[in-house]
Amino acid sequence: LLLFVAVINYLDAQKTNLEDLFFYADVMVHAEAESHRLKALEEFKTRFEGFLDQPSSYSIPLENTPYISTLIPPDSSFKLFTFQINERSGKSTDFGYIQLKEDNSYYALQPTKNLEDIEFEELGTERWVSGLYYHMVPFVNNGKKHYLLFAYSQPSLYEKRKVLEVLSFDQGKPVFGAPVLIKRQETARNIEQYRKIYTYSADVSMTIR
Repeated sequence: LLLFVAVINYLDAQKTNLEDLFFYADVMVHAEAESHRLKALEEFKTRFEGFLDQPSSYSIPLENTPYISTLIPPDSSFKLFTFQINERSGKSTDFGYIQLKEDNSYYALQPTKNLEDIEFEELGTERWVSGLYYHMVPFVNNGKKHYLLFAYSQPSLYEKRKVLEVLSFDQGKPVFGAPVLIKRQETARNIEQYRKIYTYSADVSMTIR
């Protein structure tokens, strides 16, 4: 009986935590005042990291959660979470986390502002070409698992951005970028890119498949 009561209390607490998480996510996206959205963002991040810290969090599905993009590979070895907040200036700010199934650990992704020559660099979680990931394609290169990621972002009122990123893992640590995107040259050496970034006008649409 005591065990049953403990389980019921635990499930109720989990439900309350998720309801609070969804509430702040909704305010973060839909509040009219930017100050309210920013305050909700801080509450959401705190509660989301608290959720990830829970030992059973990996087994709790968030795939259908509004306002959070969740990508999971076929082997379910990790979860990739991204979300955005729109600012008064018209740009969006991106946030991301990678959670590993093996030990339930997670990495917070830190956006980088310096994109100069970044298409030719291998990056870690502390320098992330940010975006909202909306598609994942697993592939194998030289016997190692990689994941092709598709992202969208709006870095300013006048610009949008699509990113073709490559994710792999080195001893359990996420690595962004790999020289697998080949730009063919007819009269020169082929160019090997670690990722591809497309920046275009906010007035037009662009699709990457």
